[in-house]
Amino acid sequence: MRRFRIFVKWTAVLTGLTFCVPQGAISGQSVPDGGQPPESDRSLLWAGPAAQRVPLVITLDDAVQLALDGSFDIYRLTERYLQLAYGLEEARRSLRTRIYLDSLLPKRTQGYVNQLYTDLAHLDLVLFKQETTRVTAALNIVQPLKTNGNITLSTRMTGFERHMEALSPEFLFTSPKMGIRYVMPRISLDFNQPLFQYNTIKGHLREAELDLESLELSYNEVEIQRINEITFAFYSLYTRQRLLDISDQMFKQSEVNYQTGLRRYELGLIPEMEKLSLEVEMANSQDRLLRARHELDSQRVTFNRTVGIDPDFELVVDADETFRPIQIDLERALEMAFQNRSDERRAQIEVEKAELEIQKTISRNKPDLQFNIGIDYSANSTEAGSDRDDGWFDHLQAGLDPDYIKPNLNVFLSFRLPISDSRTNESRIQQIASEQRVLMRETEEVQFELHATVVEHVSAMQSAMQRMELQAQNRNLARAGYEISQEQFEKAEIRYTELLLAQQRYLQTETLFMDAMIDYEEGKARLREITMFDWETNTAVRRQTIPSVPFARGR
Repeated sequence: MRRFRIFVKWTAVLTGLTFCVPQGAISGQSVPDGGQPPESDRSLLWAGPAAQRVPLVITLDDAVQLALDGSFDIYRLTERYLQLAYGLEEARRSLRTRIYLDSLLPKRTQGYVNQLYTDLAHLDLVLFKQETTRVTAALNIVQPLKTNGNITLSTRMTGFERHMEALSPEFLFTSPKMGIRYVMPRISLDFNQPLFQYNTIKGHLREAELDLESLELSYNEVEIQRINEITFAFYSLYTRQRLLDISDQMFKQSEVNYQTGLRRYELGLIPEMEKLSLEVEMANSQDRLLRARHELDSQRVTFNRTVGIDPDFELVVDADETFRPIQIDLERALEMAFQNRSDERRAQIEVEKAELEIQKTISRNKPDLQFNIGIDYSANSTEAGSDRDDGWFDHLQAGLDPDYIKPNLNVFLSFRLPISDSRTNESRIQQIASEQRVLMRETEEVQFELHATVVEHVSAMQSAMQRMELQAQNRNLARAGYEISQEQFEKAEIRYTELLLAQQRYLQTETLFMDAMIDYEEGKARLREITMFDWETNTAVRRQTIPSVPFARGR
C-alpha cells in the first residue's frame, strides 16, 4: 500500500513533465486513426478517448528519487535507526534521577499469644488475643552514578498499633487489656558501589552509541549503492531505447532502399541478385527491429522492478548524451576514499564492542563485592510508643521529638565469588579474544583493499573517458559517412553493397558509443561510491536523509 501511494504521487507529479510521444516513435508501430492503439498494446496512461498513447518520461534524478522513496532497504534502515536512537535514549535515561513512592495499605492481623507471668507466689501462663495494625509510606529518591553505583535518599513513615486482651483475666495482676501505638519517622542516606565488576551503566551507554554511529556510517553508503543500481538500470534501458530507435530507422530506410532498387531492377539498371539482396536486407532489418523491441520490453520490466513500480507500466527514460570529461587524480581519489569512507571506522567499532564484551565476561570471574554505607535518623519505637488511647497526631509529635530520634551508621561489605562456572567464562573470553584479533586484522585488510579498489576504479574511469571521447568522434564520422552513402545510392552513384558496408559501420559505431556511455556512467557511479565523492560537483556525498531524532543527536 505504501509503494502504491508513492507510485501514484510520482505519477501525478511526473505526468506534468511528459510530452506526447506517438507509439511509432518508440516501438516502430503506427498509431491507428482516432488515437486508439491495438487492443493488445494498451497502456495505463490515457489523456482521453481521442488521445495517443502517452508513456511516462522520467530522468535519472526522477528515477532515483522515486526508487529511494519506495525502497524497502532505506525504509528498513530508517526504522532500525529509530530503534537504535530510542535505545540510546533509554541508556542515557538510566543515569537520571528516579523517584518512587511506596505505600503499604493498612495491614491488620489477628492471633493468639501466650505470655508467662510470675511473682513470689504464682506462676501463670496467660492467653492473650492480639490485634496488630501497620501502615507504611515511603518516598525514595535514587540517583544512579556513572561508577555503576547509586545514592539513595529515603524517607519512611511507619504507623504501628497493637492491642492485647487477656482471655484469663483472673490470673493477671495488671489490667486485662493493654496496647501500644506509635508513629516512627525514618530518614536515611545510602551509598552503594559494586567493586571489581563490569560497569553496566557505562557499558550499555557506550554500546548504544557505537551501534547508532555504525548505522549512521552505513546509511549513506547503502543509499549510494541503491542509487548506483538505479543508474545502471537507467542507462541499460536508455541503450535499449536508442538501439530500438536506430533499428526502426534502419528498417524504414531498408524499405525505401528496396523500393528504389525494385524500380531500378524494372528499368534494367541493376541485376536481379542485387534486388534480392535488398529484399533480404529488408527482412534482416525487420528481424533486428523485432529483437530490439523484445530487448527493450525485457529491460523495461527489469528497470521497473529495480525502481519499485508496476512491471507492466510503460515509461521512457530521457538521458543527456553530451560527453563531459571530469578531472580525476589518483592521489586525490585515494585521499577522498580514506577521508570519506567509513569501512575502517566500522571495523574499529566492532573491535571496541568486542573489547567491551571481553571486559563484561572477565568481570564474571572476579569477586562480586558490594560496598554499602548509610546513615539514618529514626525514632526508637519503644521510647516513642505510648498508650494506644492517645491520638495518632500525638504519636507523630512524639516520634519527631529530638529526644527520641537517634542517628545510626551502617557500613557493610557483601562478597560473592564464582567457582563452578569459571571455566565456562574463561572459554568465552578466549572465543571473543579470537574474534577480536580477526576484526583487528580486518581493519588492516580494509585499508589495503580500499587502496587497491580505488586504483582499479580510477584506471577503469580513465579508460572509459578515453573510449567515450573516441567513440563520440567515430559516431559522428560514421553517421556522416552513412548519410553521404545514402545520398549516393539514391543517385545511383554507388552500388548497394557499398551502402550496406556504410550502414554496418554506422550501426557498429552506434553500438560501441552506447557501450562506452554505459561504461562511463557506471564508472562515475562506482567511483562516487568507493570515494563517497561527487567528481562532477567536487563535493562529498552526504545526503543526510536520516530522520531527525533530536534526543539521539546529542553526545
